[in-house]
Amino acid sequence: MTRTFGILLGLVAALTATAATATDTWTKPFDGVKRLRRVTSNPNEVVSAVVVALDTPGVHFQSTSTSQRKKTTSSFAKLIAGQVAINGDFFSYATYATSGLAAGSGAAWKDTLDTKSAGTFAFDKGTKLELTPLAPLVTFDSSWMEGVVSGHPWLVKAGVVETFSPNSSFCQTRHPRTAIGLSEDKKTLVLAVVDGRTTKSVGMTCKELGTLLKGLGAYESMNFDGGGSSTMYVQGAGVVNAPSDGVERTVANHLALFAPKSGSVGSFAGVVYEKDHPEHPLEGATVSIETVGEDVTNEKGAYELMALPGTYTITAKELGYDSASVEKTIAAGEPLTVDFALAPAAATDFDDDGVPDVKDNCAKVSNANQSNNDADAFGDACDADDDEDGVMDEDDDCPLDAGIGEACPGSTASGSDTTTEPSGVRGVGSEASCSVGSHGRRFAPGLMFGVAAALFFARRATVSCSRTSKGAPRAPIARLACCPHITRGNAARRRRLRPRRARPHRRELP
Repeated sequence: MTRTFGILLGLVAALTATAATATDTWTKPFDGVKRLRRVTSNPNEVVSAVVVALDTPGVHFQSTSTSQRKKTTSSFAKLIAGQVAINGDFFSYATYATSGLAAGSGAAWKDTLDTKSAGTFAFDKGTKLELTPLAPLVTFDSSWMEGVVSGHPWLVKAGVVETFSPNSSFCQTRHPRTAIGLSEDKKTLVLAVVDGRTTKSVGMTCKELGTLLKGLGAYESMNFDGGGSSTMYVQGAGVVNAPSDGVERTVANHLALFAPKSGSVGSFAGVVYEKDHPEHPLEGATVSIETVGEDVTNEKGAYELMALPGTYTITAKELGYDSASVEKTIAAGEPLTVDFALAPAAATDFDDDGVPDVKDNCAKVSNANQSNNDADAFGDACDADDDEDGVMDEDDDCPLDAGIGEACPGSTASGSDTTTEPSGVRGVGSEASCSVGSHGRRFAPGLMFGVAAALFFARRATVSCSRTSKGAPRAPIARLACCPHITRGNAARRRRLRPRRARPHRRELP
């Protein structure tokens, strides 16, 4: 009877368990490059990856030179005309120096060096490359190294996924991740980005990330900077993942891939300009194909999108102008020029949230409630750095006060983000629940706002923000007092079109 009961329990468990499902979509945007988009459930995860055949003629890499630091991933890729780019190493917000050795254009950054806690990916102008684990130390070799990007921890060693300390919140907590992997024969390279901190994609642990890379063919694999930094750009599709800041983060360095166009796709390219004034190109306009992706025009109003053969509707939009759409059919290998002349409009609603652009405090991101936590000129959906200290609110232990650094008054927090960057080089926090009190004690939700506000402004409370195991804030009323940056809504923060204010210390260089 005991045996029968055990069998019945097993059958019940098998029938009631929710099976994980995965949908893989593969395309070939460039010769020697296969692009993967994987969507899984249980857990929800969205993966963007490219698998590169390194023996393909024309395939080579480029990394950020010291003069090119402090850019978004897409702006770096467009600057050098790269086909694929991902974010690189962990970094300091103060100087945008990386935590490990960085090099680009054949020269090492003078304010970086390899450490025992970092691995390196080094390459020359051709096909030579090395993925070196955390030891031994690597010294920049100008005789062959064209570029170097570092990272940590190591994920896969000799085909085996590494074991990670159960006490490491950095590795045991799911986060957005970026990683690189190399096959055993060194003929295949894998670049992968995993979205996280959203209901659509929860992110991965270090072990899950290593398993992913191994499954894509990596014999050796290393982790890059993650959290809100995790970004992948693909020429012709734009930013293909959903950065957790809601907008691309300005990061220290990047890794770009060059590859020839694939004969299996066609390309749409053109210029967006003001109607009747072709001499007035529209920089920052969005050109999109719903099933393909989107691109943002450069200072010349130019864009480029690539797609498999077929018929598509291409749409161009810009603030203060009527949008325009056109249907075009493209064949394999065909370059097609599609220009857009947008007419100025007196009343537009770019984000379709019911608030006219002229009155909208965040005109490119839907925010019908017009919430504005710090009462400045920018709505919360667009304001990724309320205190303007150069640290994104998602990562800032004290998002409304720049005068006292990253830690709130009286806080025991140092500003380093041990949940995302174990080196403490910079804070990439994952604040989502609040604890307030002399010893970080949790207060009842009903009392939280009054007590937290009094203590906060008196600068005598211990205030810290941390993510719960389910990634959801506890005590909703407490979020306004302790974690006001959470109240703006995850849906808006996950959107990819959120513009960022230009500030001298965070300005994205051309």
